[in-house]
This record gives sequence, C-alpha cells and structure tokens, in this order.
Amino acid sequence: MKTFSVKDYFYKCITLTSSVMSEDMELTWKEREFLAECCYFNYNGGDLNNFSELSKYLLEIRFFDKKSDVSVYKTKLSNSRWIISKRGKFVLPPELDIRKGEEGRMNFSIEINYEHKE
Repeated sequence: MKTFSVKDYFYKCITLTSSVMSEDMELTWKEREFLAECCYFNYNGGDLNNFSELSKYLLEIRFFDKKSDVSVYKTKLSNSRWIISKRGKFVLPPELDIRKGEEGRMNFSIEINYEHKE
C-alpha cells in the first residue's frame, strides 16, 4: 500500500500496530489521531519536548480546545506504553521518530506468523 500523505503514513502505521497489540496497548481513535499529529509535528521540525510549542500547534489546528487536553493525551499514550513522557520529555518510538529528509525510513511492515504446536 502506498500513501502520499506524511500524516496519513503515520496514522496508518499507528492504526495497524495498535490493532495487533495487547488490549492494554490498543489506542482509541482520538489517541491514534493525537499520536499521528505529534509524529507530523515532529516530522516538520517541531520539538515534542517543548510542551508550549506542541500545545500551541494543536490548539492552532483546532485539534484540542484546551491546553490541558494535551497533557491528558500525553499521559494516556504514556500509560499505554506508546511513548515515554514526563514533564519536559516526549519520546516517540524509533519507528515513528522520523524527520523531514529521512523519508527513506518511511517503510512500514508487520509480519504475523502462525506456529502450530502439538
């Protein structure tokens, strides 16, 4: 499958990964959208560790109505072990931590194997 949108690439990677994770790591639609926006922000040179900068971006694109919503969703993603987050720290998984100019890394695949045991 090919996609011609960076944001869509991130969203599809997150959605596919979430669908094969254990129940405690599955993301809701809004959490997947939030993570994709964070990946896109990072891709375009944004500093995820700068809470004010990230909040401003998300409020400007009207993803959230309140700055506190960003904290809530950072916590949700951290609790489900998708990101590492605390005050002044937001770390994406290496597969999603892609910046402009690193498009060669934008190749995602999932392999599922069945092993029969007797």
